Amino acid sequence: MPAPERLRLTRQLLELTVSAFDEKELAEGFYFAFGKRLAEVVTVKDNLRMIVLDLLVWADKDGSLGELAQALAELKPNRHDLAEVVAQLQHVLAPPPAPIVPADRLPADPRPASAGLTVFLATATPDERGQADRKAVADALRHLKQVTVRLLPEIVYESDTYDTQLDADLDQCQLFVQVLGESGSEASALRPHGIEGLQFARAHAKGLPCLRWRPRDLTGDAIIKAGPAYFHYLSGAADPPDIDPQERIQPGYLADFQRQIEQSLVKLAARRNKRSVDRKIAVLVRTQETDEALSRDLDQRLRQRAQTFCQIVDEFYPLDEVYEDERGLVVIHGQSSADWVEQRVAEFCDIALEHETNPPVCAVFVGPPDGKPPLRKRPAGFHLIRHDDPQAFDKFLAAFQGRNGGPG
Repeated sequence: MPAPERLRLTRQLLELTVSAFDEKELAEGFYFAFGKRLAEVVTVKDNLRMIVLDLLVWADKDGSLGELAQALAELKPNRHDLAEVVAQLQHVLAPPPAPIVPADRLPADPRPASAGLTVFLATATPDERGQADRKAVADALRHLKQVTVRLLPEIVYESDTYDTQLDADLDQCQLFVQVLGESGSEASALRPHGIEGLQFARAHAKGLPCLRWRPRDLTGDAIIKAGPAYFHYLSGAADPPDIDPQERIQPGYLADFQRQIEQSLVKLAARRNKRSVDRKIAVLVRTQETDEALSRDLDQRLRQRAQTFCQIVDEFYPLDEVYEDERGLVVIHGQSSADWVEQRVAEFCDIALEHETNPPVCAVFVGPPDGKPPLRKRPAGFHLIRHDDPQAFDKFLAAFQGRNGGPG
């Protein structure tokens, strides 16, 4: 990234923002773009230039400088000078294009390709807080690193075909998420708990896992003022009797709810991406280049010697949640820290104990850099395979092939 050019353009953005906005406009624009109040990220007051500078520094550290610049340009469509600088800055901030590799030189990727997940993010409640919180959740879901997410609905439903369009979208989804604010939509005889109740009822009836949230500081008095139908819905009185406790409306902090959504999506993606073959091995590996090469090396050996393959997963893979009788579990010890490897060893041992009638064959596959000190803890029966020790690999392979009494 050309640092001098980036600095020059950021300085220009500072001057143009100061000339284009007053403090009130800036605060309102920032709130609608990010769902945060300016005072949450800016420490100075009553000095517009310092406020803008503080805001740009925050956005740079947050990784959202390009997003902030775009929002500023959209708020002032007649400021062509601002739009030009924003376009140049976004070009500088864009990551370099990946090198083109001929198809015949691409290595086979043992990881199953993920088609991503589709989330139904329920319609925002009519109040400003509810809309801002829903937008914050939507933005967070679009920027998840572990899971690719598509959000529905993508259109505003027509009133005369509302139910049909709603059902069609829900049928495409793997998770229902609802962010509730200070007031609900209008209730009617057909929708006694408004749009909020209708969307949840349809999702629950289809068996979708549901996550629902409201602000922790939304008190009973405030809910009552919103109307009896919305109060009835938020209090849980309208919930079906068979509802899972985790699907009840959870009061709390928005950041905690966002983490809960991400954890649920990681688990759903892991279950969805598991390969449906009988003879497989799950390999946990950090997403580092050296460890990736080691995992591919192990995958190649298993393909050649045992007609099986690795399922390569990263450090966030919820193995304890989605373990389904894999025949072998291997942790790669290349550039990964010894502490992390020992945590995976303990995780494997817990799984083996839980499935003691048919436990997986567990191993540590050790690769470069050489000279690493031995692990402090390695239970009896846990295989240690050095990348340059064919006998240790053969011993592991014999145990792996002998599990359940058959060849790989």
